[in-house]
Amino acid sequence: MQHGLQRLSVLAQSVALLLAPGVSVAEDEGLVVDGERAYLLAGAKVKGNGVHALHVLNGGRAFSTDLEFVAHGSQANGLRVLHDSSLALLQGGVVHTHGDVADGVLVGRDGPAPVAGRVELRSVDVHTWGNSSAGVKTLGGAQAWVYRSTIGTHGIGAYGLAVGAGSRAFAEDTVIHTLGDKAYAVDINGANASVELRDTTLVTEGNAAEGIYLLDGASASLANVTISTTGEFSYGINANSGTRNLILNGSRILTTGASATGLWAYMAGNVDIENSSIRTTGTGAHALHGQGGSKLHVFQSEIATEGEKSWAAAITEGSSLKLVGSTLISERYGAIVAIGASAIDATAGARITGGNGTLLSVGGTADAPLSVTMSDNVFASGDIVGRGAMPDRERVVLSLDKTSQWTGASRILDSLTLNHGSHWTMTNDSRVGNLRVDGSSIVFAPPVDGQFRTLRVDGDYVGNDAFLRMNVALAGDDALGDLFHVAGNTSGRTTIAVDNAGGVGGLTLRGIRLVGVDGTSAGEFVLGGRAVAGAYEYFLVKGDAQRAGDGDWYLRSTAPNDPGPDPEIGISPDPAIDPPVTPPPPYVWRPEAGTYPANQRAMTDIFQTSPHDLRGDVTAQGTWARMDHGHATYDAGDQLATTSNTWSLRIGRDLAHWERRGLGMAGVMLSTGQAHTSTYSHISGYASRGKVRGAALGVYATWYADPAAIEGFRVDAWTQYAHFSNSVEGSGLPRERYSAGTLDGSVETGYAWPVAASGTTTVFVEPQAQLTYTAIDGTPHREAQGTLVVFDHAAGMSSRIGMRIHARHILHNGTVIQPFLGWNWLYRQRSLDRMTFNGEDVATGAPGRRHAVTAGLEARLAGHWSVWTNVESSVGKSHYRSLGGTLGARYSW
Repeated sequence: MQHGLQRLSVLAQSVALLLAPGVSVAEDEGLVVDGERAYLLAGAKVKGNGVHALHVLNGGRAFSTDLEFVAHGSQANGLRVLHDSSLALLQGGVVHTHGDVADGVLVGRDGPAPVAGRVELRSVDVHTWGNSSAGVKTLGGAQAWVYRSTIGTHGIGAYGLAVGAGSRAFAEDTVIHTLGDKAYAVDINGANASVELRDTTLVTEGNAAEGIYLLDGASASLANVTISTTGEFSYGINANSGTRNLILNGSRILTTGASATGLWAYMAGNVDIENSSIRTTGTGAHALHGQGGSKLHVFQSEIATEGEKSWAAAITEGSSLKLVGSTLISERYGAIVAIGASAIDATAGARITGGNGTLLSVGGTADAPLSVTMSDNVFASGDIVGRGAMPDRERVVLSLDKTSQWTGASRILDSLTLNHGSHWTMTNDSRVGNLRVDGSSIVFAPPVDGQFRTLRVDGDYVGNDAFLRMNVALAGDDALGDLFHVAGNTSGRTTIAVDNAGGVGGLTLRGIRLVGVDGTSAGEFVLGGRAVAGAYEYFLVKGDAQRAGDGDWYLRSTAPNDPGPDPEIGISPDPAIDPPVTPPPPYVWRPEAGTYPANQRAMTDIFQTSPHDLRGDVTAQGTWARMDHGHATYDAGDQLATTSNTWSLRIGRDLAHWERRGLGMAGVMLSTGQAHTSTYSHISGYASRGKVRGAALGVYATWYADPAAIEGFRVDAWTQYAHFSNSVEGSGLPRERYSAGTLDGSVETGYAWPVAASGTTTVFVEPQAQLTYTAIDGTPHREAQGTLVVFDHAAGMSSRIGMRIHARHILHNGTVIQPFLGWNWLYRQRSLDRMTFNGEDVATGAPGRRHAVTAGLEARLAGHWSVWTNVESSVGKSHYRSLGGTLGARYSW
């Protein structure tokens, strides 16, 4: 061999061809390796002009390091390897071609004989400039192995990596980039053609330029592969007719052009997507499209679309979709469109969301309804709708199992089954052929703009430990609300919870229809929790008293009528005698209608006082303290029984004391206290409890005509302001917290005169009268279920008129003992108990008139101390009973 020869070739049986650094092979015919092997050293440049730069055939073997292979002209290859056992190994270097149909690397056969070669590229830069040119192409059973390399094409209809029938290619840590319309980064075409990609990036720029194209029995396996396309109609993966197998693991697909589907499978058999992501951003660009019986299996992956009119998944022509622990989201369009699909199955925590409110759109022709299954904590959001008229055979059979959740509505469900803690939030009117709910729940979404929902079951309903949550504007018979309507038969047991949707409460006669049953009403519906509005309690009852055989279920705020004994058999009623008129049943107060007024009563009573209750020996300045406890019970009609317990502590100090023209004093007092209230309903069995906590600051003044403050006329006045933090909590209802304040002013007068005396003992009789004004301020309270409780306009007078008899006995050591007995008539204006529930006055408080008897003992000790105690009992209408006690002490100086 001689430097500068125009043609260099290695014939059969040759051992080696050595090219020194800087040697350039002539461009006319390139380099041909025809035989066993050739060693090509670094630094050489092999050119072909109209021919292949390097041609290895007939079992030849070529090994190169950092060589540059350049071919110019149509159909001229940079590296061409043909025939069985032919082999080319390139380490480093470049392979470039310039011309149409000029492949960078071609491995395959020459002629009809099914023989092929093999090529291995490591860290090689392969680029082609020309239409319909492939960076690397394998044909006729050939193999290509590519590591850490770059493959680039520039031209229309070009291929980065093209694999023909029976051929195989492997690429790892490689970048394949095409620039031009209708170019494929990877083309796998023909029976048993297969490609395996690892840690590889595929990029296409151009319209109808696809990341991977498979056809006619081809297969591909991708691990940690990134695919990106930018043009219109540029699919990430196009698995076309007869694709044998497609596996994605840890891979990513992104398309940004219009109508650029992420992955399209047509008659593609099984497509497995695992731990991968597919995202499209263009208009009309679906993320997944299964067609022609393809089976798409998506495991622990994220599927998403961002563009308008872009379904996250389109399943058509007998294809199926299985989601396992995956996310399927369309941000601006529906999640899934199914046209003639066979099945959709989601499991293991899959998440499916339609951004335009559509979960599934169903259409096309099918021999049987579409089966849709959600099992094992699946979450789905959006409506299930039909694309045009829906014959029964094209409807949907939907099953939710194992705590799966669906939020949406549908009118095309042939049947719906919910099992094992599953949940459906119904967002609009819906229609179902047959409905079965086993240990699961259906929640009617809250009304929007006053529009309530109706769930119609055209067939039968079976509820086994089922739960429904419905919304009703609780009021009278004409109240609006959700409706559960079963055209067929009902069976099993269903619990219904009712949320008040702005209803003010009211008296019902027939009731508010909640469940309609056209067939046999054998199912049992029970109220879960409570239904309350205003001051009313509602009950769920079966049947209309005015319609025999009515199987519907109603909410009523009245107690059920007792139908009375059945008429005796064989005795006909006298037609001349009018049948008795059945009075309407009484409305039912809820227990909170007793507890709120009880709290209000406690606020106005807990810090009320009288001079005899807190003064002790007033002939000298001092400070004093008093503790009170009271217990009261009373009824509201025949329905509510209320109990109240109060505790208070008051401390006061005289700030001024004078003895001119009698005896006078003035001081300041501080109070703290609390009350616990409770109400029980004899009709409903429900109860409520309340709590009041408060503190008060006030001033007082007293004047006695007698400087010794023993007999004669006296007058007392005091005023105070108190603030309270209150709560009411009913059975099954959230605790309601609210605050209020009271402003009190009181004037009291009395006259004590002696009526009997013996030694050191004198008996006095003292008539008394007290008048107190109280005003309540505070913000109206809105309960969690909507009832507005108003008490801030309550104000009024309370008065006390009575007689006190006491005996004053002086012991030998100067201690004064005064036992006493008193009787009082107590009156309280109704305006002081004013309270409304949604604008309706309630009358469930304690009676306004009471009689009280008091007995006690006061001791003015010889030193500076005086102590006193008393017990008071009062009675009134509505079975009012109270018992209270006081213990006080004063220190004077």
